[in-house]
Amino acid sequence: MFVAVVHRGGAVAAERLARALSPIDDQWRGPLVVTTSGDAALASRGGSQAPVSAVAPTGALQFGAPASDGSVGSGTRVAIGPDGIRVVRGVPCGQSVYLAHTDEFAVVAGRFDVVEAATRQAGRGGDVDRDWAAGTALLLRPEGHRTAQRGIERLVAGEERDVFVGGSRRRFEGAPLAEQAFSPDEAAEALWSILRDAVRRQLAGARRVAILLSGGLDSSGVLAALIAEARGASIDELRVLTWHFSAAGNDDRPYVDALAKAYGIVPLPLLPRDASATAQDGLILAGLPYPMLSASLEIQANAYAASLGADVLVTGAGGDEVLAGPLQALSQVLFRAPLATVRHVLALEVPWPTTRRGRLLDYLVRPLLRPLLPPSLRLRGWLAREQGWVSWTGPYGRAYQERRGRAEAARRMVPRNADERLARVVSHSGFDTYADFRTQLEYALPTHAASGVRRVDPLLDAELVRFLASLPPKLLQDGALHRGLWRRALRGHVPDFVRLRRTKGDLDGAFGLSQPYSSAEFQEFIDVPRELVALGIVNATPWVTYRDAVRNAPDDEKRGAALGFIYAACTVEHWLRARKRALR
Repeated sequence: MFVAVVHRGGAVAAERLARALSPIDDQWRGPLVVTTSGDAALASRGGSQAPVSAVAPTGALQFGAPASDGSVGSGTRVAIGPDGIRVVRGVPCGQSVYLAHTDEFAVVAGRFDVVEAATRQAGRGGDVDRDWAAGTALLLRPEGHRTAQRGIERLVAGEERDVFVGGSRRRFEGAPLAEQAFSPDEAAEALWSILRDAVRRQLAGARRVAILLSGGLDSSGVLAALIAEARGASIDELRVLTWHFSAAGNDDRPYVDALAKAYGIVPLPLLPRDASATAQDGLILAGLPYPMLSASLEIQANAYAASLGADVLVTGAGGDEVLAGPLQALSQVLFRAPLATVRHVLALEVPWPTTRRGRLLDYLVRPLLRPLLPPSLRLRGWLAREQGWVSWTGPYGRAYQERRGRAEAARRMVPRNADERLARVVSHSGFDTYADFRTQLEYALPTHAASGVRRVDPLLDAELVRFLASLPPKLLQDGALHRGLWRRALRGHVPDFVRLRRTKGDLDGAFGLSQPYSSAEFQEFIDVPRELVALGIVNATPWVTYRDAVRNAPDDEKRGAALGFIYAACTVEHWLRARKRALR
């Protein structure tokens, strides 16, 4: 975590500002960086829980792994000069970056609550951004630069910003991405090599490593790369954590057992029921709502990794989108090779219920017809889906859904080239916001069990994501298998029983078992979310109907699946009430 400030005033003003921010530094254990106009020195103090390296003499800090060519990669870079702060957020998910500026100062930090505290010190506390509250409560990814408070912005992935007293300038970096032609074997070999490099760079010198293993394709491949690194003596200790619970039809445990036998490891079980103790803590992390239903499970995993002395916790996050690519992009090659493309789609095996006719419609016909449909019809379809999931929206919530729906209806949904495929991964699939959630989890309060462990997502490494986006969509489904190229890349590294797995596990049962709805305070939010009702985001009457359906779900799996949307709204309700109390 970092705090960088530029302000008008001399050494006395700088010291006063440093004193004002020092409680923040002490509380969150991050380096406090303060500079004045005319002083380009980068001063840092405090013990960060994240890997931070100062790059002299440029006055720059790199957070997270840079790319192999020295660019920001999937990390974040902050530099302070005589006139302001330059910050670059990597792709697809560098550390969170929030900023605010006035006529007296500019502040940039890795956490929203730090920027909020700095603006409050200057007597500039802002109002809640109502659109942000609606988007978060309805599980619609918050738009662009919006944050919870008016007057505080966030950087989006791939953005470079010069921040100075009184304003800022935006720019985006990134060279055009060219299409690459490989044979399946060449592409698979390159993919494995890039994964190994990504793991090596993302670990950033960590010696005690934990991995969250599901038994699925993604985490299994990352585990194989980690074990290769450990055998190369770059890791002192590797601990494997795994969720241990029964799941109807998609049980991961036999696959975890196969991996344990193949690699000679002893996975340490995490029991979802034990996560109930942290369910209340997960509603707000790092001063913001944490709307993901996985909160208590993630806190439990981080806490266990911390108890084992791990520096980092590695995940397989991102594989679904990055390794498969947008299947609708297959429609873009239909006219070049119609028979081959149709045969490929008819034969395609995906890990969810589908039919041959359904695949033709979803991946070829609808993507081609969609641009021909009037925007009003596209909007109607989008709203029918969203409002079917969230039936309890109030008048403002529905108006917000319609505004978002119009933007979605105007969006080109089918990427035509490598640049558009990369943009879809970076923005449309929500990794930009996922990075904000991950930062909240990493920098929880020192008293919080989840603090002090850095999360690492090798499958979201900038170089790996760019490489996969540059490949033809059909190649990613090599052999008409979902993520077929990934399976080919793992040949000889992952047991075939796992590598050729056709099913895909899910955490719905674990969400139900973790019982995030069990605490008394959560019951208060779920009964009547009065702040959200007052804002017009929630309609109380249908909310009660949905709430009762969640409470009366017949088993843990169905309860977990139903709880996701109502949980997100409850976290925002909790945050709104806490904020109101703090401002009294």
